[in-house]
Amino acid sequence: MPNTKISPLQLMVIIALGVMGDSTIVLLYIPAKEAMQDAWISGLISLFTGIILTFFFHSFHKRFPNETYIETSSKLFGKWIGGAVSASFLFYLIISMGAHVRELGIIIRTDILTDTPLLPLHTIFIAIVIMGVRMGLETIARTGEIIFPWIMLMTLLLFFMLIPASNGDNLLPMFEYGWKPVLRGSLTFIAFPFLELAFLFMLLPSVTGKSIKKWMVIGTLVGGLALFFMMFFCITVLGPEVTSRQVYPAYTLSKKVHIGNFLERIEVLIGFIWISTNFIKVTLYFYATSLGLAQLFKLSSPKITTYPVGMLVLALSLFVTPNVTHYQYIIEKYWPFFDATYGFLFPLIFILIGWIKGRKKETKRTELM
Repeated sequence: MPNTKISPLQLMVIIALGVMGDSTIVLLYIPAKEAMQDAWISGLISLFTGIILTFFFHSFHKRFPNETYIETSSKLFGKWIGGAVSASFLFYLIISMGAHVRELGIIIRTDILTDTPLLPLHTIFIAIVIMGVRMGLETIARTGEIIFPWIMLMTLLLFFMLIPASNGDNLLPMFEYGWKPVLRGSLTFIAFPFLELAFLFMLLPSVTGKSIKKWMVIGTLVGGLALFFMMFFCITVLGPEVTSRQVYPAYTLSKKVHIGNFLERIEVLIGFIWISTNFIKVTLYFYATSLGLAQLFKLSSPKITTYPVGMLVLALSLFVTPNVTHYQYIIEKYWPFFDATYGFLFPLIFILIGWIKGRKKETKRTELM
């Protein structure tokens, strides 16, 4: 399992699907609530920021090319401090998985299987995730390759069918409330899709081949553009007021498709896109967690941790939040900073310390010569 390798193309696919992930459903109302009709500009800002973050992720990989986050932490900080830093990162991954699984359960129970309790929904989903993780990273990447063309086709088809329902007047007036709401709206738009790619710190050592940075940028662009246009059509079709009040505006958006008298109410497209991308994202988080635990505790195989982690995630998914309102408050006010801590701040500290230690070694070599 830890010795598996994936290609840069497969990396691009899992990045694109990871960027879309749960953001397809749960993200879009937050920028609209902050920036209203300018939420699409928040999306544009986040896309450029996401590309910059991709370069940052790659620079981490270049600085520590053959080491995961866990291995780098132990190398830089030693056994005990490094272990504590690693444990906090794994805690972040596990909490994130619990939140993502809870999102899935809430949406399915609210809009599809209204009489089904959360426990069986979560159990089935986590069982499938565990199956994928135990098969290894190559299997996860190949699964992504299989569903990726269909996800892109359905996304483009949805956008095409929404064009007749779009109203450009919903984008006006631009900057009615200035730049501050736009920048506030971009915070979650940066955090959920791009900073939550923190699992890459565990996966990048498994990538072989050339042009890794190029394929990482392409993956970020593909996933980021899908979210940007989803935001754009939410504003132009639903309007900023409706988008900001809807918990799942993309799901509502799909109900607005009316072509003739035969093609309408295509919520199944959004449902398939969201469940598929969220499955890939949670599976990658789970793989990163299992691998990280195995490296932290020097276990013979990451597979040993899959069932305990699965039970922990299942418990957290049921108790991570008491209700939807509380969950919305947490992800709006605090979650972006949680993502930023582990997706940017800690890795930046790693890079700086690695750079300082590298300079000291160079200085010693120069003195010896």
